This record gives sequence, structure tokens and C-alpha cells, in this order.
Amino acid sequence: MKSKIAEAIKLKNLPVAVFRSETKPENALQFVEGKWGCVISMLNAASKGRTAVFDEQTTTCRGGKVGLGFQRFKLDHIEHFLSTGVPDGKEGEYYKKNPGLAAIYATGLPDVAPAKYVVFRPFSDLTEGETPEIVIFLVNADRLSALMWFAN
Repeated sequence: MKSKIAEAIKLKNLPVAVFRSETKPENALQFVEGKWGCVISMLNAASKGRTAVFDEQTTTCRGGKVGLGFQRFKLDHIEHFLSTGVPDGKEGEYYKKNPGLAAIYATGLPDVAPAKYVVFRPFSDLTEGETPEIVIFLVNADRLSALMWFAN
């Protein structure tokens, strides 16, 4: 399937379709169980033509598990990590002003109905029966401006 949007904005990377599935795609990249891996690295691989798959056992990053819908944040660490820093000395991300606001954010995220797998596949490689729930465009500021123009 071609993306007219990707062609119109001369996208350098492929758009990435994201969908849930009960079956694991063949030849998909997947993290090894028990080893840490970043979901964003798999997004990058999908934008370059590879299919990546995630499940609850092989997704070890807590943020990645939450983002993919495999679990919810637990308030014991994340409210500090997203704000001013963890009491053990680890620096915070400073996304939120303080741990209280970070806790409101972390507990207010919507529930996502789980499926066995979450798949990142190049949009052009979608097969019959695969309907993306999200399409991700990795863009620079100029292309983001073009996407905003298209949206409005």
C-alpha cells in the first residue's frame, strides 16, 4: 500500500503502521526475553523497511510496556523519573514540573485493550487484514509543517 502523504512531503523514512495482533508476523524483529531494548530503536528499524513485533515478555522497558499497552505505570518511581529525579540520585527527565503533576499524568493515561502482539510494519508492507490503528511519520520541522497544513 502506498502513502500519498509520504510521497507528497517527500518523506525520507517509510511511514510506520502500528496495530495489535494475536499472531506474530514471520521474520519480524523482536527483542530477546530478559534483555533490555528500546521501543524507539524498533520504530527506527520499521521506518527503514523492517517489521518489528512486541509482546509482554520481550518488552522490558517500563515506558515501552506502558506505551504499547501491556501494563500501566506504577507509582513508585515514574513520578520522580518524569520530573525532578529519583531519590536514589538518578536524574529526572524534567517532563513535568514536580512528582505530583507527573503522578497525575502517569495514572491518567487511558487503558489500551491488550492483544498478544503489537506490530510495527512499514505502511507499504501491510497485508490484507492488517488495519493500522496508528500511522507514524518520522519527520523534520519542515515536513511536520506540511503535515499540519494537510491536516487543516
